[in-house]
Amino acid sequence: MICQQFYMLLTPNISRYDAPADTGIPMGTNNTKWVALEIHYNNPLGLSGQNDTGSGIRIYYTDQLREHDIGLITLNQFALNIPPGEPETVANVSVCPGSCTSRFKQNITLLSGFFHMHGTGKSAIARRYRDGRELSPVAELRAFDYAFQSNIPIGPDARTLQPGDALTLTCIFDSTARTNWTYGGFGTMDEMCFYWIMYYPAQENMNECWSLSDADLAVCAAETPPRVLQAFGAPDVSEALQELVEEGVLLQAPDPANGSTPFQQSCLQQIPASELAASNVSGQQSMSAGAAQLNSAGSVVLGQVMAAVTALCVVALLLL
Repeated sequence: MICQQFYMLLTPNISRYDAPADTGIPMGTNNTKWVALEIHYNNPLGLSGQNDTGSGIRIYYTDQLREHDIGLITLNQFALNIPPGEPETVANVSVCPGSCTSRFKQNITLLSGFFHMHGTGKSAIARRYRDGRELSPVAELRAFDYAFQSNIPIGPDARTLQPGDALTLTCIFDSTARTNWTYGGFGTMDEMCFYWIMYYPAQENMNECWSLSDADLAVCAAETPPRVLQAFGAPDVSEALQELVEEGVLLQAPDPANGSTPFQQSCLQQIPASELAASNVSGQQSMSAGAAQLNSAGSVVLGQVMAAVTALCVVALLLL
């Protein structure tokens, strides 16, 4: 049986990623037979003779196995219907239900997350819920920029995900520059709403966890089962989806925000003015040192991850 799932991702201008010293993305396992590099291009004028001579990815590996295998969780919302001329359109919430994460064999540690939208993407937030309470967000991107997408480290307060926790993804779009409706799709002028989470230790059959539009039903599997997509072409879509629920292919996925206690950001402790001034000076010095270090290593970073401007969408490595 051949299946496919996301393995790693990059976009134009994405920065280098270094896994923690005790973790690594597994490769060459018994279940991995092929790796495919998929690149999406945008050529709206249909120009011929165009060549991509700069896109690529450089991977460093070791035959000394790390203690923990890194896994990838995919949250997304395919059903996007964005009207033109609107400064803010909120997409249907995508839910990764607790009934899916309850399959974890232990707590997992979240490392980083990667939001992905297209030209009308404005902002996005990934939330988590436990025992009827909304916890601190996994990540929030308040100003999305299509030209500068990157892995965002997940803070220590949101890094632990327990079996039974629920996740949600909400994307917001700005279509003020559009005169036609924008729908979900693979084209650059279409839209996407994705959030990928790198974590460890990797769990079996846990690559995709997301809900279908506003149907309160979720995929929880290594890949999207073909029957899920086929159900939307059935004469009676609701009946076809219900059959998949009864067979365990789909899970019930109500929005965990309903009935949960909202997260309340704690107030920051007031800092005396004298200490604040001192911390500002220290912070400026640290920032300058960090900038110098980044500049000195810039050629190394660029040498390790290359992305040409002609590659305008997600570059994905798929396991086949």
